[in-house]
Order: sequence, then C-alpha cells, then structure tokens
Amino acid sequence: MCSAFVVSSELDGQRLDVALKRLLPQMGLRGGRRAIAAGLVLLNGRPEKAARRLRVGDHVEVLARPTQATALPRFIARQGDYLFVDKPAGLYCAHLAGGGPSLEELLPEVVPADCAKARLLQRLDRETSGIVCAALGDRAVRAFRVAEREGLCDKHYLALLTGSLLRPLTARFGLETEDRRKSRVGGPVEDATRWTDFRPLRHFDPEQAACLLACLGAPPPFAARELTLAACRIRRGARHQIRAHAAALGHPLWGDTLYGISSPPQKDALADQAASAFFLHHGALFFPGGRCVLSPPWPMQHIALE
Repeated sequence: MCSAFVVSSELDGQRLDVALKRLLPQMGLRGGRRAIAAGLVLLNGRPEKAARRLRVGDHVEVLARPTQATALPRFIARQGDYLFVDKPAGLYCAHLAGGGPSLEELLPEVVPADCAKARLLQRLDRETSGIVCAALGDRAVRAFRVAEREGLCDKHYLALLTGSLLRPLTARFGLETEDRRKSRVGGPVEDATRWTDFRPLRHFDPEQAACLLACLGAPPPFAARELTLAACRIRRGARHQIRAHAAALGHPLWGDTLYGISSPPQKDALADQAASAFFLHHGALFFPGGRCVLSPPWPMQHIALE
C-alpha cells in the first residue's frame, strides 16, 4: 500500500477524485482519475467510481501502481538522423500524471549516449506495441513531416479485429480529434493520406478465437465470436485513427472499450486506457531516409509486413 487516509469533516461530501487531489496533490486530478479507473484506489476496501461521494470516517487507500509486466523499450537501429525504438504495450509514449514511466522519459536511457536529445516523431496508444521513430535535429523533424504530408510515409500495423473481414477495405472517413478523448468519425475525405487500408490475413472461428486469445494472454471471459487478423496501412495518422476507422467499418479491435460496438460507454475520460486490452502492433515504417520492420511480440506464426 502506498498511502491510506481517513476522511475528515473537511472532505465530507466531496467526490473521490476531487478529494484524492487534495490528499495527494502531486498526482493531480487526471492522475487521480487514472488511478481510480485502474482500480488502484480503494474506498472502504473496494474500488469505486471517481464520482463517489465521501463520508466522514471513510477509509481511502491508494495502492502502489503495479510494475508493468511488459518489457522495457528497446533501441532497434539508427539510420542517419533517425532512430527506431521498440515500444512495448503497456507503456505510454508521453508523460502523463500518475501514468508511470513513459517512453519520452526513458528514451535517453535507451538510445546511444550521443542521441539522448532525440525527439519522438510518433505517439502510439499505451496498449499499442511496435516501432516509434525519433529524430535528431529540426531538419530531420521537418523532413519527416513533409514526407507525411506528401504521402511518402508508409506505416504498417497488425490488428486483431472483431468479426470476419472478408475482403480488403479502405476507410476514407475524416476524423475530428481536437480536444476529444474519442475521435469522431466524419464523412468521406479526398485526401488519401488520411485513409486507412485494411487487408484480412487470417480468420478465426469462435473456437479458434478463444484459443488465440488465451495464447495472447487476453483477460477472459472470451465471448463466442469470430476474429480477423488484419494488416493496416496509414500514411499520416490521426489520434486513434486505426481504432476509429476499424469500428466505423463494423470491425472494432477486440478488447477496445472506447470504440467497441458492444462495449458500454466510458464516462470517465481516462477509464478507457485503464480497461482496454486490444492488440495493435506498429510493425513497419518506410519513408525517405528511414526503413524499419519489427515482428509483433505475439505467439503466432511470423507474418510478413512488407
């Protein structure tokens, strides 16, 4: 246990998240909500919602955040002014209050000493594994962004989708991402750099799907449904692009509580990140000046990404 408190009259009637901010100001409101969503805050011995009102004499316990069972980030290669790092699932790219270590913070310890000032060019969701590219200097950063805008940057992913994707499909929907925790899918856009291509690689019937999820270490229970392992291709990338586009096509990522069709809506802005356990891997990145391929850390036969 990290910290324990007994609610005083000053906190009587306060929301749990607001009271936690007062009790542990270093966590901040967002960090406290994230800890609550992850089940690390107990009220009278039980996890509660952030909006739960406190009463005098209630016991609040803040548990130590479990150490991630995933591997640490790993340096892959340097090509000119570009660096490639393998980010494991379970690790945030950018620092978030209460979110534990991030790739951004760990990067200087992972890359060669003379590359400690490299800047991340990509951000993957916490549960997404795979390649993250970093650049040395403003020129390299600008060149990468130009390649993205001109459609010269190819980003290839593997995703485990619900349902049976029978043929290749392209999601051409625009996305509204600004000031949103969940990207909103709009109408079709002409800019091909904003599209997502989906190509089915292998289908799993309900029995095979249950065996696959068990091998992947997914949390049970496993609903009886078909799954599709799909290759996904994007050029630029917007927040949650693959997740939002897959759901818009009727095939959300398995375990994605934010975009899953049958999943209950998440009222807490951070609950999705604590509850989701989807499988999405950034396995290949090609652009002028850089090329990297990385197999997924999943116990399944190797699938070529090129």
